Amino acid sequence: MPYVDYAFENGIIDTKKPDESYKIPASRYDFAQVIANALPDTALPEINDISDGAIPDVTNSGAAPAAVYKLYRAGILTGSDEFGTFNPWSGITRAETAAIVSRMADPALRKLITLG
Repeated sequence: MPYVDYAFENGIIDTKKPDESYKIPASRYDFAQVIANALPDTALPEINDISDGAIPDVTNSGAAPAAVYKLYRAGILTGSDEFGTFNPWSGITRAETAAIVSRMADPALRKLITLG
């Protein structure tokens, strides 16, 4: 809970859930929201032209979709196929998390993408 408290106090998450809910694996949507808020917007400049509605399985409204689009545009997320499919409700693996965190930390690792 100290990490949840820190994230809440620093605006990384906007609500706190009951303690038990943090024992459930995070969805890709959950992770995207946390990661998108972990750095200021100035650290995530847009390098990809991804129009609203271009990611096939991500809606255009709400905090989670906004976070996903922000991360695709910054080259942090790339999707699981040439169409940019995100699979928002599936779990996120350690390997995916490592790739995402690496791209957050080192802008040289960010990916230029065009969605098919």
